[in-house]
Amino acid sequence: MPRRPLLTRRHFGQLGLAGLVGMGLHGRSARADTSGSRRYLFLFARGGWDFSYTFAHLADNENIDTDADGYQDEAHDIPFVWGDKRESVSDFFQNWGDRACVINGIEVPSITHTRCTRLAFTGTTSPDADDFPSILAANSSDTLLLPHIVLSGPTYNARFGSQVVRVGDNGQLPAIIDGTIFESSDMPVTLPDEGATTLVDAFLREQAAARAALGRAGQPGEIDMRFAQVLEQATGLGDSVADIDLTATSNAGKAAAAVELLASGHSRCALIEHLGEFDQSWDTHASNQAQGAHFNRYFEVVNAIIEDLASRPGHEADSLLDEVTVVCFSEMGRFPKLNGQMGKDHWPFTSAMLVGAGVNGGRVVGAFQDDLTGAGVDLASGELSDSGERLNAGHLGATLLAMGDVDPEEFTNEDPIAGIYAD
Repeated sequence: MPRRPLLTRRHFGQLGLAGLVGMGLHGRSARADTSGSRRYLFLFARGGWDFSYTFAHLADNENIDTDADGYQDEAHDIPFVWGDKRESVSDFFQNWGDRACVINGIEVPSITHTRCTRLAFTGTTSPDADDFPSILAANSSDTLLLPHIVLSGPTYNARFGSQVVRVGDNGQLPAIIDGTIFESSDMPVTLPDEGATTLVDAFLREQAAARAALGRAGQPGEIDMRFAQVLEQATGLGDSVADIDLTATSNAGKAAAAVELLASGHSRCALIEHLGEFDQSWDTHASNQAQGAHFNRYFEVVNAIIEDLASRPGHEADSLLDEVTVVCFSEMGRFPKLNGQMGKDHWPFTSAMLVGAGVNGGRVVGAFQDDLTGAGVDLASGELSDSGERLNAGHLGATLLAMGDVDPEEFTNEDPIAGIYAD
């Protein structure tokens, strides 16, 4: 039987409006004042990284056990730490430090992975909060088929679950699109032949166009028009993503796919979860030296992403790097001192890094005090201030929203760090 994209078959049509919502029809009316088109690639290091291995120059602090084999260096006014087995860190800061902003001393007030991960993604522990990538996707100024594409990693949704499209742990999305997933189904599935599918497609388009033409006022009319628009786009989704390898299992492969999806205009946000070298996790309660290898692998991916973005022309800017912000973060840090297993336990302060579009590069915002807690920051300038606020995950999220032309006050109680982003 000839295979056509599943999204044009009758089974897709039978999903009704709810099914189309999941492929790009917003669950609420679009914000009239939203004009943001900046895109984001989130690279999440799950497990909790040791910021002293890369982001924070702390060799002179007697309260912390740092990497004995680490080298202190500086590039583009950013001090950093690297080692013989993590040259990719040095390569990044030497080549791209002028496009990067390191944020130190971010508080995630917990020492449990589940709680800290929710905090890192939403800025709160409330189950009613959406994560920042989903909020940004929901408030895009563009109509997107795959608003927030999750190649791997967690999501948290209350209102904007319709914006999230998961590739699947085994890369199932392409098989869903082309219908081959039914070949491995335990239940018998009878698909319509080519002629029947064409008739169903024509019928759905005619009905959608007729409803949109009624011009009903308010939200029902908008839903009708978006129904017609998304149906037409969904019909061609299989062809439009055919050249993107969504089945990749390596971090490098996922990163390449994420850049393609952002470049093609299918997505506003993409998420990749990085589990360290050999997927061992960054949770180094034993043998903390593994952090060096994890950072080396992580920055290999970061370098590849930035080089790929910089080599592509943007839709409006000179390069795609001027239109995409790369967000590097982990849910927590590591305890300052080594434990009996030469590892480090959990610590409720961490670092993050933003690279690319809209970022005031070549600077460090925030710092760790002598006791390895966060220092005060003047949010307007990003400069250290005794009277400033100690940064938390909500400040970082508010910053990302503000950079994307989304009002942070609607989604978080914290203010953005205005000194991080360019006017």
